[in-house]
Amino acid sequence: MSELSWSNTDNQFANLTADAEGSDLIVRYNDLTTFLNGNNLDATSNLNASAVFPWTNRHTWIVSDAANNNRSLTVSAIMAITKYGDYITSSAAQVNAALAYRSLTNASSTIPVVHYVNAGTGDTVKSVNSNTGANFLAETTSTGKAYKAKVRSLEDLHAPLMSKVLTTATTVSNSDTETEVEDLTIIVPADFLKVGTTIKGTIYGLMDTPAAATSDISITLKYGTVTLLTTGVITPTASLVDSSIKIDFILTVLSIGVTGTIESQGMTAWNSNTAPANRSLGVAGTGATNGSPITINTTTETDLKLLLTWATAVADCNIEIRSGIMEIKSC
Repeated sequence: MSELSWSNTDNQFANLTADAEGSDLIVRYNDLTTFLNGNNLDATSNLNASAVFPWTNRHTWIVSDAANNNRSLTVSAIMAITKYGDYITSSAAQVNAALAYRSLTNASSTIPVVHYVNAGTGDTVKSVNSNTGANFLAETTSTGKAYKAKVRSLEDLHAPLMSKVLTTATTVSNSDTETEVEDLTIIVPADFLKVGTTIKGTIYGLMDTPAAATSDISITLKYGTVTLLTTGVITPTASLVDSSIKIDFILTVLSIGVTGTIESQGMTAWNSNTAPANRSLGVAGTGATNGSPITINTTTETDLKLLLTWATAVADCNIEIRSGIMEIKSC
């Protein structure tokens, strides 16, 4: 990178001296104009006001003082509408790749590439899209998260926050091992649940039983090790063949913390071919609903899981969970 410099002992800038025709000053004026026009400079490293460079020839500023701001913009009055601190326009379509106006290439850096600090009441980031491209596109090719956010509350956030959809059936046949419907398990992050957060589940499946000596079965919903809902022991009718079963529940967080509370209500229904039956879900496991909220710890990461258990391993005792969804919604 070229540099223009003079010392204070330069004889052409001697104190209070100049020739009668000012030729010394003219020489320095020419030096300055040559430097500013960049005629003797590397165009990719210095600013040349008279030249037009393609995007591939970047202007580069190097800041060696860690306390410096690379660029500072101070707005002392209310800016007019459609005015921007940074405004970039191009008369040519940029079709080769997205332009990276901010890029941090130091692999050892742990700081954000972009950090917004907003002390006012306006939106921190607002994106208005009038074309067919994505309003926001996040891609990650490493172990980083494409999107991570912490919110003070869930107010005005009405979309499902998290959902799990069953795509692989879970079958428990001729076994007394407690089995988790893993496709529907939701890993609830620490401090994720807020007052009013609601978890909804709708699950369908089928059940088969032998003609005699059928086993009992229980269906349980747990938050970690805490039972929220359970059928308790159900003795299904004998000789069931692909008998439908449905599980519905709604959970609503009432308070948070180590001793947070959650309201848990649900019902299961099954078709015994000749005698359809319904059974309320509750911690009593007797068909009684929950008469009070249940205490849970919302400050640690916890699995919300559906469990199936036959009391004994009996041939032809079979239950399959074939479709369903569990989703966390805001209030």
